[in-house]
Amino acid sequence: MAAQYLTFSQTLLKHLPALYPHYMKIPVFHPDKKEQNDTESVDQIYSDIMRYIHDAERISLQKGGKTARNTDSRNYYAAFMIEFALINRMLDLARCCVYSCGYADQNQPLKNKVLIKRLWDIGVIDERTKQELLLCIDGRNQISHHFHTCTSRDLAQLYQKNDLIRQCAEQWKAHITTHQKKHTLTTVTLALVIILLTLLLFFYSI
Repeated sequence: MAAQYLTFSQTLLKHLPALYPHYMKIPVFHPDKKEQNDTESVDQIYSDIMRYIHDAERISLQKGGKTARNTDSRNYYAAFMIEFALINRMLDLARCCVYSCGYADQNQPLKNKVLIKRLWDIGVIDERTKQELLLCIDGRNQISHHFHTCTSRDLAQLYQKNDLIRQCAEQWKAHITTHQKKHTLTTVTLALVIILLTLLLFFYSI
């Protein structure tokens, strides 16, 4: 009987990590891709966001009172590409927040705008932030599909949202970390309870 209890506890402990996802390294879903096997670190995504914001700040939108498009087309196009990459990475971190914290089923990828609305539904972001991020997605889609219609004004409006993206990235990263710590504590507590019960059953069965 003691051997059976011991085998049972060993089996539970072996599969215990599978009860909870890996919170700092989780699937990042891309709605336009069929393959969903990519995994990325939350820290890496956050680092990319901070780097893109820093790069964006180094590119001046105005030179001598004229738009960057009129003075330096390279900066103009580069700025758009940085904003495009920044918004994409912001969405990757949003996915990490939603999926790693259990706010959505990882087998059902959410589209970009639905993703942001889900963060609002669960109270991670407020109404104003939701609306601003949805505008970011509109800007991203315009760059992706209708770049020929983009103007210096569109670029300036995207730049104005960089601080908000920075704040969201910091908030979401902290949210994921806090959630991870809670579940790690739960996992450790459950493991200790299993070990304790096994020891008690072992001694009572002797």
